[in-house]
Amino acid sequence: MGGLESQWVCHSHDLIRGSLHQDLHDRFGCPLHYHKIDRPRVRKKTKCPSVEFEGDGTQHGSDFEALFLPTCTAGHSIYRWRSRGKYFLFTSHAIYQRDSAWNLQFNQSHIADWSQLATLAKFRVDYVFPGYTAVDEADFYRLDDRARKSFSRALRAKLKQAA
Repeated sequence: MGGLESQWVCHSHDLIRGSLHQDLHDRFGCPLHYHKIDRPRVRKKTKCPSVEFEGDGTQHGSDFEALFLPTCTAGHSIYRWRSRGKYFLFTSHAIYQRDSAWNLQFNQSHIADWSQLATLAKFRVDYVFPGYTAVDEADFYRLDDRARKSFSRALRAKLKQAA
């Protein structure tokens, strides 16, 4: 179980006030990662040593990548992690299902370049972790072939809407 190498937050709303992020850094040496646009909001909540990344699809190691897809904050990012041949997508509240339909919360006014969304539509995704859900919703979504197709269609429809 080697410990923690890094902490990643989708955006400043996902930070936990208090000392949690600093405590994790003190114990494991894991810096907090976030999109540079969210710096002012993140630094108000924590002074944990951090690493800022750009919005162009940051690769961290061979199995983890950040995609810049703003929602309620201009620096919102989502993460895709590969482990044991499966792909896990961590989205906070940017992507979730409601009544069997994909709900995509990307803010068009924050995104000048939608290429990250086009990239995501082509990626394999096996699980989606929305971060938090309503009481009557699933905590995560396991995507079979049918769900992957509906997910990809929803992303492409959002791209058309943005054009």
